[in-house]
Amino acid sequence: MRRIRLGDTVVILAVLLTAGLLFAFSFLPKEAGAYLSVSSDAGKTSYSLAENRTVTLTSGGYTLCIVIENQQAYVSSSDCPDKTCLHQGKISSAGETVICVPSGVVLRILGEDSHENDIVAG
Repeated sequence: MRRIRLGDTVVILAVLLTAGLLFAFSFLPKEAGAYLSVSSDAGKTSYSLAENRTVTLTSGGYTLCIVIENQQAYVSSSDCPDKTCLHQGKISSAGETVICVPSGVVLRILGEDSHENDIVAG
């Protein structure tokens, strides 16, 4: 039977510490979303998450139905071939995204402060 060496102990502790930190960070409060940014072939549009609405969007030859309700957004139907966008679920926190690659549509939740400026260059 082999003994555990000091190096083995250090590696095990580093892995456990990293896993613990990642687990702890998942419980940090997330910034609530205020807007839904929709990027497609037609350009970029923003919608308030405060208003319930349904948006039908055609991009890349495919049609998506985007639903905004109860401060959340999701793709309710799509005629794209892989339907991955349907299974990504509801998004509501700043930074969360839903992407439909075949249609080239990106849904992204923006916080209150990031509505005007998506990218800061400098």
